[in-house]
Amino acid sequence: MKIKEAKDIIGVCLEWQFWMMGIRENRPTKTLNPVTTTLSILIESNKTIERHNEKQRKKYSGTGETFSQHQTLDDRVIAAIYTALSYTPDGEAKAVINGIGVGVVKIKY
Repeated sequence: MKIKEAKDIIGVCLEWQFWMMGIRENRPTKTLNPVTTTLSILIESNKTIERHNEKQRKKYSGTGETFSQHQTLDDRVIAAIYTALSYTPDGEAKAVINGIGVGVVKIKY
């Protein structure tokens, strides 16, 4: 995955996280598609940014130059975002094509 794609995905996640925490005033307008945004995509996006940050630290360590580090998400936040994206409060799959939950199952209580 390219760093720009990873930053775009994690950026949307961060906007929603900040809004839910009350840090951001306005509800975000960007969303992630529950059909195409899988848990593995969320995890890979975060890992891509972590690897990019590590490369930057190694490249600029000891040089005295400034460099950017991009925010990543805690695993719990990724899990929460995936759950919110994929399920309704009653456990029904949100990502449904022709009446079939895509990659998810109904959770029975």
